[in-house]
Amino acid sequence: PQDCLLKAQWAKLAWNIPFNGLTVAGGGVSVADVWRPSNKAVALALISEVCHIANANLADQGKVNHLLDEPSLVASLSAITDKMAAATYVPSTTLDFIHKRPMEIDAIFGEPLRRAMALGVHTPNLHLLASVLALVN
Repeated sequence: PQDCLLKAQWAKLAWNIPFNGLTVAGGGVSVADVWRPSNKAVALALISEVCHIANANLADQGKVNHLLDEPSLVASLSAITDKMAAATYVPSTTLDFIHKRPMEIDAIFGEPLRRAMALGVHTPNLHLLASVLALVN
């Protein structure tokens, strides 16, 4: 169990942002497609950006004892993603995209981007991804 709800939310977003976003931006591809060696660096860069936003937000909220440990989180998320890729998992946001249902773009991508901007965290990959997703939503 997490000892800090805000930290848990950011840890979940560290996976959801890259994989929900890139699978939609890829036209409805699976996690396996995003996790290929040729694409993996983009997913990892997004995880890193989310960790930077998270830690700035946690520090801003006075939760400096609850910062995300980026290397540990990357290792954990990589292990989870290896299993999901093997099962050709498709995230719920991607299923919404495929079935032409509204996607939670603002909640998953827009709000973290606004927090990054408010906290002065540079997130070029998230900014580009959020812009692309806004176009297809």
